[in-house]
Amino acid sequence: MTATPNLHQLEIMTEAELEAIVHKEPASKLADDARYTLGRLSIEGSFPDRVPRNEKEGLFWIKEAVSHDHLPALEYKTYYDIGFEKHPSIKKIVESLEKIVKINKSTRACATLAEFCAAQPTIEGNKERAAHFYAMAAEQNCVIGLHWMGVYYMEGHGVAMNLDKSEALLLKAHKMGNAQSAF
Repeated sequence: MTATPNLHQLEIMTEAELEAIVHKEPASKLADDARYTLGRLSIEGSFPDRVPRNEKEGLFWIKEAVSHDHLPALEYKTYYDIGFEKHPSIKKIVESLEKIVKINKSTRACATLAEFCAAQPTIEGNKERAAHFYAMAAEQNCVIGLHWMGVYYMEGHGVAMNLDKSEALLLKAHKMGNAQSAF
């Protein structure tokens, strides 16, 4: 009896092997992991000897996995849309990021949501929402969250001004390698 492969093990499989997994148990988590892996490898072209680069086919596989509520595929598709979609739907991107944060508190999704909110400070409640999402990232020792919460506490942006918290967060972010925090 062989163990079920994890995402890292799927990455070293060929396109044919991954497709065989999808066809063998199409409604399984393993099949969605294989769809996600096929999609990502097809889009990125990282291992063309195993999975040829084909962005259109890769997006198909990613969307298939997303349609089955596969969270890594949703996060990948969201960042793909941010970076490469010609006419991205900000509303859809924010909804996807909020879903990702709700389910697994992804630091990357927290920081991205915070950046969206911070970029629109005139919208009611966005200063507080930005602080909330940066705080979630900071709680997970995300250097971006730590830095910006330090700045927010220093300026009283979306939170009550607290210079002690500000200094502690900025110092921690600096020790983790964020040179901007030292400034």
